[in-house]
Amino acid sequence: MRRAVMETKIDNTLKQVLEKRKSGSLSSNFTFRMMEQIRVETVKQERRKKRNLLFSLLAALFVMLGTLVYYLFFYLDFSPSDFMLHLKLSSTSFPLIAFYA
Repeated sequence: MRRAVMETKIDNTLKQVLEKRKSGSLSSNFTFRMMEQIRVETVKQERRKKRNLLFSLLAALFVMLGTLVYYLFFYLDFSPSDFMLHLKLSSTSFPLIAFYA
């Protein structure tokens, strides 16, 4: 609905501008400036689409990584301590590493 309102406003504005052009009150470089504004807006829309695509891909990547971690830990009973190096660590110097090792 919001898009339809915007398109209607743009259409009305263009109609008004074209009516003024017929009466001759527009500047001589009006067409050039209008086309330049359209080009700038097109570039903005392309950038916005690329940014939205990038954010969507990143979100999908994070969802897939989260699902993989969930699957590893809860369905395959993956334990990181099984794959850590079995080093003799003192609990006073590295208490967290000693806890997980």
